[in-house]
Amino acid sequence: MEQPEQVSLAVKDAEKRIAGLQDILVSVQKRRNEAIAHLDPGTVVDPAGLESRAKLTIPDLKKVFDETSAVLNGVMRLWQDTYAYLEFIGSDDYKTALELIAEAKHAQVDKWEKEFPNLPCDFPRPQTPRRP
Repeated sequence: MEQPEQVSLAVKDAEKRIAGLQDILVSVQKRRNEAIAHLDPGTVVDPAGLESRAKLTIPDLKKVFDETSAVLNGVMRLWQDTYAYLEFIGSDDYKTALELIAEAKHAQVDKWEKEFPNLPCDFPRPQTPRRP
């Protein structure tokens, strides 16, 4: 199968997965807008009402994380022929994500320096040291 066809299939899969999350994403957005980002006056008066207006459960959030992981892995497989195990283990998982981003940025700088040895890279190398 040609690369453009694989990309088209990955996009269709992602669109299907995202469409299946719409109800949950509406609840997430409502929670964010009414209780986290902007404290809605109605939420102050009736905090329990938000729960009924924006029903959201741990299984709902897990589904969003699982589907997001599937979409990202589908694209990553086509781009770098790799997969990532994206599991929400604890509150410091963001550190792993930042480490992975830093490693990818190190690899980009390495590639630049190899291709253009006499030109300084036009984007900075991360200050974070490489992982062992």
